[in-house]
Amino acid sequence: VYRSFPVDTLNAGFTIREGDLLSKVYGVDILHYCSLCEKVIADGGVHSFEKLHEKTGSFIRVSLFSVDKIHVGILAADVSEQVMREKSVLHQMNFIEKIASTTSSGILSYLRDGRIQFANARAEEILGCRGDIMMSEIKAFARLNDDGSEGPECSFPDLPMVRVLTDGRALLGERMVIFMTDGRRIPVRISV
Repeated sequence: VYRSFPVDTLNAGFTIREGDLLSKVYGVDILHYCSLCEKVIADGGVHSFEKLHEKTGSFIRVSLFSVDKIHVGILAADVSEQVMREKSVLHQMNFIEKIASTTSSGILSYLRDGRIQFANARAEEILGCRGDIMMSEIKAFARLNDDGSEGPECSFPDLPMVRVLTDGRALLGERMVIFMTDGRRIPVRISV
């Protein structure tokens, strides 16, 4: 539902039918949020809030925004699926962080561009640096050969975490060495 109306006519901004639609279908009493309209006009910004529709259980996002110097636009949309996805992702991340904080293995979570998103305490202990500065402390990776000798440094596409993203196959226990900027060489087994 979208509607634009002059701020000085807020009470008449919606017809009875439109107001009825907003209140019955979306569970939003727009007139209750009139004070936000004045703020929107004053700062020219967008003010959004989510509301649970008590009858349907749907989440409604209402956005108020300045159309011009005297008109406010209102956009109301059902965002239930998005809210449920966000809650699911948050639940999964909390679950993974609980596992990561109790394991004896070092765990790093990488973003697609190679930056570290998360490092558990054991990974910080193994590599000797905090997760937030780890990328600047890691100089390079190399494979360890069967005899324990170091192979050549891996280019970015050859890193285990990148290979898994490109070919989609899990990698278990690949022996590698991590070269740190302070000269340390840390042998690890990497599973992705």
